[in-house]
Amino acid sequence: MIRYLFGLAATAVLAGGCASGVAFKDVDLSFAQVGLPMTHVAANPRAATLVVYIDGDYDGGKKAFTMVLEDGSLVGQVTPRSYFIATVPAGEHQLVTAVPELAGYSPCMGATHRFEAGKIYIMKNLTPMPLEEAERALSLYSHLEIDSAAGAAHLGDESEFWKECIPRAKQLEVDNAKYLADNPGVFPTPPTAQSVALDHLDIPSPP
Repeated sequence: MIRYLFGLAATAVLAGGCASGVAFKDVDLSFAQVGLPMTHVAANPRAATLVVYIDGDYDGGKKAFTMVLEDGSLVGQVTPRSYFIATVPAGEHQLVTAVPELAGYSPCMGATHRFEAGKIYIMKNLTPMPLEEAERALSLYSHLEIDSAAGAAHLGDESEFWKECIPRAKQLEVDNAKYLADNPGVFPTPPTAQSVALDHLDIPSPP
């Protein structure tokens, strides 16, 4: 079963980040850097592989979003018009994304999905995407390489933020799931992770 939040812009408003100019400042990458373009992503037989990207079509300036699991472990970091590749254990997990540098003005977004080992999942922020809808973006966007050690240190520095953010993201996910259940047809039903899982991924060269 998938329980997901509405979308990046809508959730930022729900989180109240628009109340201050702080919410609109740029936030640079702190533990990721642009790497070589990827042409092929291989599945990991012992874990699920995530390819996470963000479009550049939302308000609020350039921000580096950090993604963690519900237990606070690192997944990665991404900015608009870029993507990163990470592995997570098989099973059901809540992905949580936020900008801890914005402190209380950061949206805390979460979505729960079930992932299988040996499969690849393309995620547009928190939403699973079919290859045909994500292929062009991946061909054009920058590939970010994650420095896991620096990322772990960053999470440690922001530990108090995540202690508050992760439960907030969980509650917001529950609230939005109830809204969707009470208002069928208001938003299109997103694909489940299982329905868009890939055995391999080839990323075409830019057109």
